[in-house]
Amino acid sequence: MVREQYLRQLDVLRESVISFGKMVELIFCDSIDAFIDLDIKVAKRVLVLAAKMDKYEEGIEVSISDMLALQQPMASDLRLIISALKISAELKRISKLSINIAKVPGKIKGEHVRYLMDIKKMSDIATYMLENSLKAF
Repeated sequence: MVREQYLRQLDVLRESVISFGKMVELIFCDSIDAFIDLDIKVAKRVLVLAAKMDKYEEGIEVSISDMLALQQPMASDLRLIISALKISAELKRISKLSINIAKVPGKIKGEHVRYLMDIKKMSDIATYMLENSLKAF
C-alpha cells in the first residue's frame, strides 16, 4: 500500500514537471510575441501567469523534498527525482527570462527594429527543443 502511494507520487511528480514545462513554453512563446508585436495586453497576460508559475514550481520542490526525506528513493527513482529537480530549476530560469522579455513592450515607445523577426525564429527553435526535451522526460 505504501509502495503504491509512493509510485503514485512519482507519477504525479513526472506529470507536474511536464505540465510546468508546457506552462513555461506558453509563457515563453507569448513573451516573444508580445515583444515582437509590442503587444502590452499579451505581455500583461504573461506577467499574470508568472505569479502562478512561482507557486507551481514551489509545489514541485516541496514534493521532491518530501519524497527524498520520507521515501529515501534508490536507483532509477532517485534519478527521476533529481532530474525533476534540475528540470524544474531550468524551467524556472526560462520563465524568469521570459518575464523580463514580456516587460519590454511597456518600456519601448515608437517603432522597433524589424530585424526582431530573427528573434521569432530563435523562439521557434527554442520551443521545438523544449517540447522534445519534455517528451524525453
